[in-house]
Amino acid sequence: MTAPFDFYKSSLELWAKTTKDLQTGSQQWLDEVIKTANADLAQTNAELQQLVQEQNWAALASLPQQAAWRAYIHQVSAWQTAVQELAQQQPDFNTGIQKALEGWQTDSVKAVTDKFGELNNPAALQQYWQSFFTQALPTAQTKKTRG
Repeated sequence: MTAPFDFYKSSLELWAKTTKDLQTGSQQWLDEVIKTANADLAQTNAELQQLVQEQNWAALASLPQQAAWRAYIHQVSAWQTAVQELAQQQPDFNTGIQKALEGWQTDSVKAVTDKFGELNNPAALQQYWQSFFTQALPTAQTKKTRG
């Protein structure tokens, strides 16, 4: 393994862990929205069926406004609850991100020290990275002009 490859690998692992944590958090928000919307739809549907059976046309005519107001009130309440629950989970998210960054830092330092020792030779490190970027930049420029 080479230092740039190991560094690249650890960066990809950091990206994957961070993305997974963000996706999990997003999924929790989405699940809460879906749960709240389904509850509101079920309640409105039940009321609609009852009013049609009773043939209460006046109440049926006002159902959309009532349903909208109820959904608004319910949404505010549900969002307050969801925000509280998700805020309680925030430290877990932060800890996950922190651990991912620590892992990335450890892997990155290991990749560099495996290649260059304990950084006792800064000139070798500088020469290595200069040669790496000298090789990488023309390749990137070529791809950019083709793309």
